[in-house]
Amino acid sequence: MTKWSILDSSAWPTICSPSVLVRDKIDLEYRIRLSEMNSNKLAIVTGAAGFIGSHMVDLLLSNGYRVRGIDNLSAGRIDNLNEGEQSPNFEFKNCDIKDLTMILPLFVGADYVFHFAGIVDVVPSIERPADYAEVN
Repeated sequence: MTKWSILDSSAWPTICSPSVLVRDKIDLEYRIRLSEMNSNKLAIVTGAAGFIGSHMVDLLLSNGYRVRGIDNLSAGRIDNLNEGEQSPNFEFKNCDIKDLTMILPLFVGADYVFHFAGIVDVVPSIERPADYAEVN
């Protein structure tokens, strides 16, 4: 495989812009690192039913991880997890991350934790700052 430098514009194909090449190279390097981290390891995703969390669930599952998704569905939607729910490597728990008695056992055996749970609006941070700080 020919190595190329982002700085060497003569190596860029004429059909791609430099930004596309950089994005694709970064994406490829990220996916390689992600697959190297995995050997059927368990990843926890908080906020799993949210937009970002559900995409992380899909990415982890597609790379062979076992995934345990946690979400209280206050902002996320269970429909976001359609792909994940079809996988035998996915487990969903509908619970609040503030309930430590309930969630601490869910982290046993976890190799990675991806924290996407949070109150997503600015107004609650003003109206309920303690709740906002506790979740986010």
